[in-house]
Amino acid sequence: MEEKGFVKLLHEGDEVCFKGIYERYFAALSLYAQGIVESEPVSADIVQDAFVALWRMRRNFSSEAAVRSFLYVTVRNLSLNHVKHENVKHRRLGIMEREMKEADRARKIISTEVERQLVDSLNQLPRECRNVLKMSIEGKSYREIGEILDIAVSTVRNHRIRAVKLLKSRFCKIS
Repeated sequence: MEEKGFVKLLHEGDEVCFKGIYERYFAALSLYAQGIVESEPVSADIVQDAFVALWRMRRNFSSEAAVRSFLYVTVRNLSLNHVKHENVKHRRLGIMEREMKEADRARKIISTEVERQLVDSLNQLPRECRNVLKMSIEGKSYREIGEILDIAVSTVRNHRIRAVKLLKSRFCKIS
């Protein structure tokens, strides 16, 4: 087809003309994009986007060479934009992973410190309160604790209440 006829058909939105351009350049443009983005599906999407842009701007071209140049420049720019976007995404993910690891380390440090303070506070409780509270934490009932320690259930309850109050007062001072 001669140049003037090609341009006229393209300007008029002739689908056969456009399909011919598509078939002539799609494979080469896809390989070109794939060389930049290193993904066949992404390169196909990029080339599709370039053809959509060509269709929208079809009245602006004066020759097939201008169309070819537009397609290659558009594919290159879209491919580079995709690579930049992916790099930014990977950097953000890396930053988020580091922040999550730091937060996890901080949680472990805090958890270890709280556990250490709790053990210290438990060890500072009067022996009877400490024994009752430990058995209560193990899941023993007041009656079972009373039988083991040979004390009344009301005494078990009083020791536990006292132990909890002492721990609360110590932890309120810490925080």
